[in-house]
Amino acid sequence: MQRPSLAASLARHAALASTLLASALCGCRGDDEGAPEAPVAAPRPRHVVWIVLDTLRADALGCYGNARATSPVLDELAARGVLVEDAFAHAPWTRPSAASMLSSLHPPEHGIRSEDPRDILPEAVLTLAEHFRAHAFRTAAISENPHVQQATGFGQGFELFLGKPLWQSEPAWMLEQARAVLGAVRESKEPLFLYVHALDPHDPYEPSEEDRRAILGALRSGDADVDAGRALRRTERLLAGEALSSEDLQVLRGLYEAEVRGADRFVGELLELVREHGLLEDALVLVTSDHGEEFLEHGALRHGDQLYDESLRVPLLFSGPGLAPRRVRAALARHVDLAPTVLELLDLPQPEGWRGRSLAPALRGATQQPAALYAETRWRELGRAALRGERWKLLQDERTGERALFDLSSDPGETRDRAAAELVRTEELARDLELLQRAFRSAGSGDPSSAPEYDRATWEALQKLGYTGAPEPLSKQR
Repeated sequence: MQRPSLAASLARHAALASTLLASALCGCRGDDEGAPEAPVAAPRPRHVVWIVLDTLRADALGCYGNARATSPVLDELAARGVLVEDAFAHAPWTRPSAASMLSSLHPPEHGIRSEDPRDILPEAVLTLAEHFRAHAFRTAAISENPHVQQATGFGQGFELFLGKPLWQSEPAWMLEQARAVLGAVRESKEPLFLYVHALDPHDPYEPSEEDRRAILGALRSGDADVDAGRALRRTERLLAGEALSSEDLQVLRGLYEAEVRGADRFVGELLELVREHGLLEDALVLVTSDHGEEFLEHGALRHGDQLYDESLRVPLLFSGPGLAPRRVRAALARHVDLAPTVLELLDLPQPEGWRGRSLAPALRGATQQPAALYAETRWRELGRAALRGERWKLLQDERTGERALFDLSSDPGETRDRAAAELVRTEELARDLELLQRAFRSAGSGDPSSAPEYDRATWEALQKLGYTGAPEPLSKQR
């Protein structure tokens, strides 16, 4: 008998009263008291709730060191779960980042690289949602970001895609959709993969009065509305070449963090809904962002243009069965690593052709070997790429050939270019970057059958860089 669709379940659910699912049984003894106890397996999640808060810098959260009260909900989630300190995006804007998260492919492989509306997620790409469907999960997505919609190819694999492309967040709409989805899944009693992509704290920074006053307090003028509006207008004028005063920048950053506080509250309300529907205790909760945000650290505002860490470093929190509270460094956690990690935590196989590595060993306390981060932006016809390790980071402009090298151990703010002083190292990293890009060009758009065959030297170099999707060459087997 064919199971009903989520859409049909939603219609039936509207007339049903709320009930809770029974708690999962784990490690119970049988009736025979004389029999030895079987070893208790580590608990595993049954459901996945994946939350993306758009444009969220890691350092905007209290659990990552922010001194202001921006994130009480996420701070509490981090305290009882796992916080990954070194998580990074592959692009400083939404569409390629979301594609890398859901496909475990780099932007040159999944094909979303530019703002061209024809740059959409190809059908050949196997997404996490499709993989979950193949393993009898109900799959639903709720997104208010215009870049993550069915029209941009992100509907594939989702049994139900609830999209409302906006440039101003509507948390009430998101929660209404989530309530309906959760009710339908509770009725079906099947495992759920729920992907929620919220727009805040994306600009324009227009937080509620409560959040604005909680973060900014009493401004010098005594009128928060006036100062907030002035800062936003000055931001637009800055793009035309005008300077932004330190006071305006302070207000602008405060407005952003006030929106972070609102997004944090949304996460709390969403997780409370999951709890009310009896799914939270058996759920793996993942919270991250698609990219960061710039506040003139390197001369720019917003995001999309540059590949410094303020644009690429994102929060990454996990909570759920089998995960003990801890803070971990994963020797660079990358967006391509997230889907493989989720699958291992649920004890599900990883598809062929995915490039990321599972971070599950690190989340459980093991040490993992370092990997390299590849990032790029072709936003507004730019051509910039980066290769980042734990210590060294290379930036390269593909149009001009200019390079910059930063020693992150002594210069985490990326303020001192060491390319001239470290010429040999710069050339070596540039060769590694070209090697990765050549591999990406050969790999096609997410089709494992199009993966190239590598010689042994190339394969070993890719493995050194953490590119685990490279198939083992025949020369290594002999």
